Amino acid sequence: MGFLALHLFIFPRRHCFLINKLPDAVEWDSRDTAVPDGGCNEAIEGDVATNLKELLPFIESKTMEDRKEWFNKINEWKKKWPLTDYERAERSGLIKPQTLIEELSNLVADRKDKTYIATGVGQHQMWTAQHFRWRHPRSMIASGGLGTIGYGLPAAIGAKVAQPDALVIDIDGDASFNMTLAELSTAAQFNIGVKVIVLNNEEQGMVTQWQNIFYEYRYAHTHQSNPDFIKLAEAMRIQNRHVSKPEDVVDALKWLINADGPALLEVVTDKKVAVLPMVPVGSGLHEFLVFDGDKLHEPTRIESKC
Repeated sequence: MGFLALHLFIFPRRHCFLINKLPDAVEWDSRDTAVPDGGCNEAIEGDVATNLKELLPFIESKTMEDRKEWFNKINEWKKKWPLTDYERAERSGLIKPQTLIEELSNLVADRKDKTYIATGVGQHQMWTAQHFRWRHPRSMIASGGLGTIGYGLPAAIGAKVAQPDALVIDIDGDASFNMTLAELSTAAQFNIGVKVIVLNNEEQGMVTQWQNIFYEYRYAHTHQSNPDFIKLAEAMRIQNRHVSKPEDVVDALKWLINADGPALLEVVTDKKVAVLPMVPVGSGLHEFLVFDGDKLHEPTRIESKC
């Protein structure tokens, strides 16, 4: 279904079930239904909305107790591969994006009102999902797997307009922020009190991660020359602050949270930091790369029905 089914069809996994949504019959050759390696058991052609309605009656409602065995298994995996198992700043002297997001999560933990977090697209999006402690439903605003780079700032502005009394923070990467940074002027002109965190590593981190691991460090079109984000914010009359030392992170975040009106915090982070775990191309969700100490381990298999 959607882009996920497309990926699964291009890189099929043997013995895994696949439902394929076809937007246009002319794009499909019925001879393609049978995947050579047996990765597609059934091909269901038709509109995804119609097909999902047909599927719903077959889905059984289950309580948490019914799913206890499954949640126990998830907790077992969390203990074996904790998200906190990454290289800390103490070892390099540079700010780790994961640590910054954890600190932000801690600082807003006691707020009575919901905190809304928007993201662009890239590693920062994944780290936010992993390391921010989500205490309220529907409080993360992201484009999911659509890959809408530049989504963070406009989405945060919209959320702040809809919820003017709420704390709304855009956690963005420098490459994603570059796509829609002109909207800072919108926030300034209408005094929309959105807070922006720009994690600046001067690269398109998600892509360079793939180039590191799968293409032997052959970089292409992934390192950009950024504008001076502080001067840019000043030109647009946006409060701003720059931080590059791990020991200054908490104070900088407190300043951002308590700032009156729109504000921007540029955070210079370590480069070539991997988002893990990750599933390589051609692998299933039960095969993923993990980080352990100083080394990136080979794909690890977990129990699965696939």
